[in-house]
Order: sequence, then C-alpha cells, then structure tokens
Amino acid sequence: MLKKIIRVLIDPRKLKAASILYLNDLKTLLFLSPSRSKIIFIAGLPKSGSTWLFKMIESVPGFTRRYYTGPVLLDDDGHFLNNWDDISHATFKSHPHFGCSVYKEHTQYTKQNWNILLSNDVKKSVVLIRDLRDVLVSLYYHHINDKNHQFYLKMQNMSFNEGVEFLIQEVLPEYVQWLDGWLEFSKNNKQVLTVKYEDLWDNGDEVLAEILRFYNVRIPKKKLFSTYKNSRLKKPQDLSKSLNGVLSDFSTARKGGHGGWKEKLNDRQIDMFFKTSGVASVMKRCGYV
Repeated sequence: MLKKIIRVLIDPRKLKAASILYLNDLKTLLFLSPSRSKIIFIAGLPKSGSTWLFKMIESVPGFTRRYYTGPVLLDDDGHFLNNWDDISHATFKSHPHFGCSVYKEHTQYTKQNWNILLSNDVKKSVVLIRDLRDVLVSLYYHHINDKNHQFYLKMQNMSFNEGVEFLIQEVLPEYVQWLDGWLEFSKNNKQVLTVKYEDLWDNGDEVLAEILRFYNVRIPKKKLFSTYKNSRLKKPQDLSKSLNGVLSDFSTARKGGHGGWKEKLNDRQIDMFFKTSGVASVMKRCGYV
C-alpha cells in the first residue's frame, strides 16, 4: 500500500488523477456534487470505443473513473489467457458506494455476471457496439503495438492481410458470441441501453444526453455539448493518437476509424468474415447490413 502511495506522489499525472478522484468523492460525501450515488457501467468489446465513452462520462461533473485489474492468467506455455469477459465482487469492493462512478469493462453477459452487477448496486448498463469489420482493423493495429498482448509476438511477422485473417479465425467467433449474449438479453430489458459507436461518432452530444437521461443524471445543455466536444476526435486518423479528456494520461486507440474497413479489407477477407458462424445474424441485428 505504501509503495502505491509513493508511486502516486512522485508521478505528476497519477497525482493529478488521484486528486480529482478524491476531490470528486469528497464533494459527493458532503452533498456538493450535482449527482449522488450513481454508477454508470459501460460494457464494450475491445476496440469498440469504450475508452472514449469512459473518458467522456468521467468529464461529467461529479463522476470518477474506477478501475479494476483482474489477476493475470497464463496457460502452460506462458501465454496470456482471456479473462476480460467476467467480473467478480472484487471489481467493486474497494470503491466508495456514495460516489458517482463510471466503470468500463469488457464484461460479457451471463446470468452470473448480471447478478454480480445487481448485488453491487449496478442497476443499469450501457452496452457499446461497433461494426465488427472496423473492430478487426483496429485490433490488428492494437496487437502489433501492444507488447503485453497475447498475440503481439505472433503477429509481428504477419502482413496486414495475414493478421486480419488470423483475427477473423481466432478472435471473431468470441466477439460474435459476446454480442449475441448482450443483444438477446437487452431485447426486453429496460435496464440495458445499447449504443452504437457510429452514432456516438456522428451525433455524440445527443447520444451522451440519452445515456445521462437513462441514468437520471442532469447536466446543463451547454456543459453536455462541451463535454462531448472536448472528447471528440477531429478526424478518424487521430485514432492513432491520444484521446482527449480530463485525465488524458493513456490511450488504447489505434488506426481504424469510422468505416475504415472499406479501404482496408479485401474481398477474400469480407467473404471469410461473413462465413464465420453467427456473424451475418449479429451484424443484421446491429443494423450494419
């Protein structure tokens, strides 16, 4: 614990982040925050724009970003195992219940995961979806840059075309299953709000307003517009740079952009994509085909 405190104190970025976090919580405790005891939970696949939305929400007065890093799991060969799709009570236990919190996780829908959310006072969830073709392109650039990722070494010697086809075979089926689970659950469930990345890109202030109404969070229209504008990327190619926001000390953004798959994917890859089990159904239900 002492080591963590020292690391925060000697790093100006971490110190700033910690100061904002504790100040927000103190204001909420003292009834000085515009909102009280609100939890906004964002579930999204990797490269779906969830970090962007996460940063947008944390710019809403009174809200504080919360993090939980689960245990690192390795297989017998020392490769990382995917453990981003489940949560536990540990995700929430170290955070104050009186605060205004925003969480961003890659949580899949399961009955167990949903019950964990409910038991920790997470009554509603925003599910962020994105065209899986753009996700694949963005994943490729992420994996060849992120040295901590399980596919980093494997993909270093792959061309773009080889890398995308590898991801279609190895990753896409898992992502389809993730989407299918949330889409089925959200059909008749008013506790889930499905948001499209493309709508966030095209009409972000309206989408942000819809999310805040969903959580009964009031914010002046002028502040709402500036919150979106300050987080808005000026053009798709800026996705390779840092995202804007109150605490812009990291970015997982890579190239890909809005509709970038049209210039990147060839006919063979599009064919492979739609021949993957469940893809056509999920894409149709999301309104992408």
